[in-house]
Amino acid sequence: MSQPIKQRLENSLEGAAASGRKIATYMLANLHELPFQTSASIAAKLGVSESSVGRFCRSLGYAHLKALKQDLQNDLGDGPWLVGDRLQDYRHNQDASDNAGSLELEIAALMRVHEYRQSPAWHSVAQRLAAKPRVFVAGFQTERGIAMCMSHLLQYLRDGVQLVDISAGHFGEVLLGRAEDSALVVFEARRYSRHALLLCQKARAAGIA
Repeated sequence: MSQPIKQRLENSLEGAAASGRKIATYMLANLHELPFQTSASIAAKLGVSESSVGRFCRSLGYAHLKALKQDLQNDLGDGPWLVGDRLQDYRHNQDASDNAGSLELEIAALMRVHEYRQSPAWHSVAQRLAAKPRVFVAGFQTERGIAMCMSHLLQYLRDGVQLVDISAGHFGEVLLGRAEDSALVVFEARRYSRHALLLCQKARAAGIA
């Protein structure tokens, strides 16, 4: 459609019925939230019927709300568009050979990360990593790659970041400096590998957080 949705909504305010004006006003005020809405959710918020939402979309030239949202993506650019609709379609179109559980596990893991990001502990650690003069990042065996990635990314943001190297056979670089100036991040997926546990024990004994 050649006319931007925002303009269509504004134009619809003139001469629309009360329910139509209410829906148009809501959509104009919540354009960035529309990808996550359904006809039912909009109707419930505004106290109108789902059929009223459908009729309003058709009055703008769309077959239904989903078509409006698809066109809205072109107006507002990239974003988490239609994720609910796409996920529903994906689940509906799966056949018996699909590994349905893998997607659910990945979504759950991503949600867990964002939940951690909102926790007081996360903010405390982020502040520590930003403020301490020296930050050491350690990972052993299969976790070393993750540690390397984090240390490299932190080095884009600040100096004083170092990947722990155990080729010398000791942790002197971590343990012999001023504890109050140091922070240590250890990646360990297998519960308590020998090197990771030893480093954490020694760091705690030295007063390194």
